Amino acid sequence: MAGVDVGKDTDARRFAEELERLIPKYRGDWNQRNAIQATNVVFGRLDLKKGHLDEAKRPLLNAARCPGSPQMKTFGPNLSLARDPLRKREKNVVLEYLEYAESFGGCMMEPSMSG
Repeated sequence: MAGVDVGKDTDARRFAEELERLIPKYRGDWNQRNAIQATNVVFGRLDLKKGHLDEAKRPLLNAARCPGSPQMKTFGPNLSLARDPLRKREKNVVLEYLEYAESFGGCMMEPSMSG
């Protein structure tokens, strides 16, 4: 995820795509939940960097709909993807994200999130 912050977008996308490919191997494991969160954050932040705010909303909500893991319950969800829509006055999607993230509701795993 840090690759997006330092401008290594291609590396970040490759990492997220590989992680997305591995997600099914860890079904039911808390590592799967961390991977779902991470891939959605990377794909959404890359969409935002391209100026595609509407496309970034789906990964934002997908990340929040994932059940918690020990890391997310201790440190909270990754809020970096919520920050930019909030700055663009997209309050409704950010509030929805926070509602889901608070409860770590049922995980939404869509095929080909990277598309």
